Amino acid sequence: MMPKRLVLLSGVALILMGVRSVEPAAAKGPDAPPDWFDAVEKIASDHFSSLPDYRANDLLNQDMVKPLLDRLRQRGFLKETDMNRILKKVPAKGEFLVDQLATPKGRAFMRRSSIYPGAYDRLDRLGRMIHGRQTVRNLIRGPDGDQMLKYMTQSPGGRNLGKMLSQDPGAGQFNAPTGRIYTEAMLTTELRGSCVNPQENTKTR
Repeated sequence: MMPKRLVLLSGVALILMGVRSVEPAAAKGPDAPPDWFDAVEKIASDHFSSLPDYRANDLLNQDMVKPLLDRLRQRGFLKETDMNRILKKVPAKGEFLVDQLATPKGRAFMRRSSIYPGAYDRLDRLGRMIHGRQTVRNLIRGPDGDQMLKYMTQSPGGRNLGKMLSQDPGAGQFNAPTGRIYTEAMLTTELRGSCVNPQENTKTR
């Protein structure tokens, strides 16, 4: 039997050598993405980091997303049918909201408002309502337009307002998500459910 002093010294030596096996690694939860998805996230992170004047939570458009999806398809992470399906969920250049938030004032407004979950859904629905486009323009140009988005998304009064606005034929269920992909985080969530292990993706892409 090893003397207690040697046992203690051995433990210290293992710590100094950086041996971490003395503690079991934390197990992944049942909803954790598979290990190979780390590569997908790295490709996506590198892609968005390369875009000029881009910040997390900025509104995406199809021109920003398509090169990323193409690369994932080429690497075997995405099937072409899934790539096309995802791309259709992303707003396109030429759409009212995309064009409005691409202006200098629109970009500043976007970055103040996008911190509120559901802000893009509300703006998208507003732009489809009768007289809604002018409302969006007023929010962008006004000094406190982002506070209206905060009110709409975070207060009982805002939710009641959304129920009233739902009566407009273009609004749909105003308080509900549109199902579209507006941000990098939303795209990552979509990819998590759509990407496949390239070693198992043997079908023609």
